[in-house]
Amino acid sequence: MSSHVGNLALFLVILIAGACAPSGHQEVRPNITSGQQLTEVLGQPVVQGASPLGSGAELRTYSQCEYQLEKDVVTAKYCKPDEGQRTLQYWKQLWRGDSTSYQELAGQSKMHGPDQYILDAPSRGMSVVYDARIDRVVTVIEYGAARREEISR
Repeated sequence: MSSHVGNLALFLVILIAGACAPSGHQEVRPNITSGQQLTEVLGQPVVQGASPLGSGAELRTYSQCEYQLEKDVVTAKYCKPDEGQRTLQYWKQLWRGDSTSYQELAGQSKMHGPDQYILDAPSRGMSVVYDARIDRVVTVIEYGAARREEISR
């Protein structure tokens, strides 16, 4: 019986370690990672298709992130925030001292006022989308410096 308990304990340790292991999303970098490297690191996407940006841009969707590709290079990464990253205060503290801007997310209906805002830290090549209705950051965006203007439109 103690052997069974020992095996169960070992299984739980392995399961927890596997759950805490990096998912591979951290390895993907805008303007550096190619489409082939993206597939090598993360496997086949759940969904793959044309990007709303058009002009041959591609969007690949995985479980936690979406990747924008142009000319077979990742140009932007849109991920769900981790549990500890869901407050706007987290990002303001993380980027304290950096030049940031905070504005309405473009393209929203003005009927009930803006619901989503973007906090942008250009020096870090990152932005977050904050949803005021639920008081949460809903998307963490990493982009290449050349793509910054596309994100804020």
